[in-house]
Amino acid sequence: MEMDTSKIRTEKDLLAYLEAQQQKLDELRQELDERRAESASRRLELTEQKIETLASQGMPYEEAFEMVVAELEESEHKSQGKVERERAERIALELEALPPEQERAILELEDRDDN
Repeated sequence: MEMDTSKIRTEKDLLAYLEAQQQKLDELRQELDERRAESASRRLELTEQKIETLASQGMPYEEAFEMVVAELEESEHKSQGKVERERAERIALELEALPPEQERAILELEDRDDN
């Protein structure tokens, strides 16, 4: 249920709205945590299957394990790079949408934080 923010008139209205938003956020976090757990479990199953397949094809188990782990690490590294690039692109687009004075102020704050 989405509350119309234009109907917030009192502190009580605001608190009710914020509580509803917090509850929605908590529910979304729970769902995300569950999906992440399911995804991690599935990745683990697939990894075990790949190791077993390689071992059954004659590759020593330790070698199969190391090869699959190396592939996972490479895949994770590529995924992290992609996430970082997408985040940088999103930030650049958001900065472009800001009025120039706000963009300058944000960039100045970032420069101060870097020093």
